[in-house]
Amino acid sequence: MFKGADIYEDLERRDFTINAMAIPLRDFMATRKVGVVDPLDGLSDLAHKIIRACSELSFIEDPLRSYGRTALLRSSISTLRTRLERS
Repeated sequence: MFKGADIYEDLERRDFTINAMAIPLRDFMATRKVGVVDPLDGLSDLAHKIIRACSELSFIEDPLRSYGRTALLRSSISTLRTRLERS
C-alpha cells in the first residue's frame, strides 16, 4: 500500500530512513542491475548504525509505530536521531 503520490513521497512517509529505500523492479527486470532509490540517505544511516526518523510526523501520524519499533531500537543500532537534527 502506497502512502504517497509517487515512490519518493511514499518513502518520505515511512518511519525510519533505513525503511525508506526501494529497488525499482521495472529497471531491474530490464537491465538486471540493482539501483536503490534512497532519498533520505538510509544506506548511510544503515552503514553507521543510526536509526533516524524520516520526519517529526512519522510517529504522530501513526503512534503505534513507536511500539512496534522498540525491539529494533534495542538491537544493534547505536543512535536514534530525527532527520531534523541533521539540518
